[in-house]
Amino acid sequence: IKKQWEIYSERGGFPEPLLMNDTELRNQWLSDYKDALLERDLKDITQSKDIERIYAVFELLSEEVSSRYSLRSIANMLHTTAVTIKSDIAALKRLLLVFELESFGTRLSKSIRKEKKIYPIDSSILKLTNAVYDNAGPYFESEVATSLNKHIHYFSLGKTQKAHLTYYRDYEHREVDFLLSYNKNTFLIESKLKVKNFSTSINYLHENKISQFCGIIVTKDGPYERIAEKQITVPIHL
Repeated sequence: IKKQWEIYSERGGFPEPLLMNDTELRNQWLSDYKDALLERDLKDITQSKDIERIYAVFELLSEEVSSRYSLRSIANMLHTTAVTIKSDIAALKRLLLVFELESFGTRLSKSIRKEKKIYPIDSSILKLTNAVYDNAGPYFESEVATSLNKHIHYFSLGKTQKAHLTYYRDYEHREVDFLLSYNKNTFLIESKLKVKNFSTSINYLHENKISQFCGIIVTKDGPYERIAEKQITVPIHL
């Protein structure tokens, strides 16, 4: 299983590059695929004439993957309005290039952050952005995010009750990367290349009855083990 995951992680989830052994050919395929969506298909789903701006929005979001983004900040960089950037992101979502995570809504005091996080529909697309691919932490988090996103779509297929993927952050800087919710249950999931200690943020949400289950810390190579009363570490290939 680990070997299969390593191949998948290196090549991505698109069938054609997944079967390619040549790294340069894979990267060329991904680049051509991205350009085809942004330069050809984008014109079919949006009335915007500024395709270059939407392309720039995609590049900026890719560089900030795993971080909360600000419409106003992106708008200032591209000398436009937040409403325009919101429309551009909606177009990227309709292209199935990216997906968004909203903050988890709770009644806990001070947990009123409204910013969203955005991830590519397949983490292999980030290989075209060196700033991200070379920064192992955000890239690894995007692998976890895309895997969970595929899971909730598979779980929800043909069902009236849908699964939801969100994140948690509050003004006290407590943060949990992913909250996976379905069947009135919520699972707390964090991604870490290496685990030095248990997560105090997961503990906080357990204490406030957000989740009754063990928090899961997904690691790159670490063992499957219990590190606290309600926290386990799991290597990503499992």
